[in-house]
Amino acid sequence: MAKEKKRSPAYLHLQRHFRSYKTTLIKHSQSSSFSRPVEMRLSNQIGALECLYWQALGNGERLLAQGIRRFIEKAKAHFNIVGL
Repeated sequence: MAKEKKRSPAYLHLQRHFRSYKTTLIKHSQSSSFSRPVEMRLSNQIGALECLYWQALGNGERLLAQGIRRFIEKAKAHFNIVGL
């Protein structure tokens, strides 16, 4: 059996927030109409993910930060968000 890597409390905290924001973003994206309030919620979620990205980098959690960055880039491409 492979040893499980022990994660820091900061990593676990950031990962929990990342998963929460990710699921919320997906829920908002499945809305039937993209009205202005839905667009604002999506941009708020992406902004929160950007903050998590920088927090992960600041705490030395490079792999988590890369995962967050990849998700942000895919979300921006999917929602056709430019300049955010």
